[in-house]
Amino acid sequence: MDKKIFKALNAKYIQRLFDDKKLIYFPEQNDKKITVIEIEKKSPDWQQETYLAKYKILFGKNDQKIVWGASSKNESKKNAWKMMRHLFHNGFDRGQARVARPLDFIDEINLLLYEEAKGIPLTTIIRGKDIRKAEESLKNAAKWLSRL
Repeated sequence: MDKKIFKALNAKYIQRLFDDKKLIYFPEQNDKKITVIEIEKKSPDWQQETYLAKYKILFGKNDQKIVWGASSKNESKKNAWKMMRHLFHNGFDRGQARVARPLDFIDEINLLLYEEAKGIPLTTIIRGKDIRKAEESLKNAAKWLSRL
């Protein structure tokens, strides 16, 4: 197992990363100190080739940001980073066709960092019991794909 990709689950490494790049990732928080970073591994323990992590970054008591991190041992996340940046900076940064704001790609550990996208995941809507809402969401997804 390549332990390098799991470095982003190390609390000291993550604290240092977010402290060093706070003004790049969160310029609106320039006057606030990061007080706590909670790390939650979202991928199952049996998964050794990739992982998904959720970082809850607290600034003071009431202000927080959610950042997601994804890494893979075998597949570079750099292309996903480039694609997200391209989309975000070319009109997919607002409205229903919005993609999550890409924050960074850490080449050293193949880590893609991006802000949490607001809203309900499409898979949750489709699995729900509200057929009209699922139908509307699928139409919006089709519009998004056609725009892409």
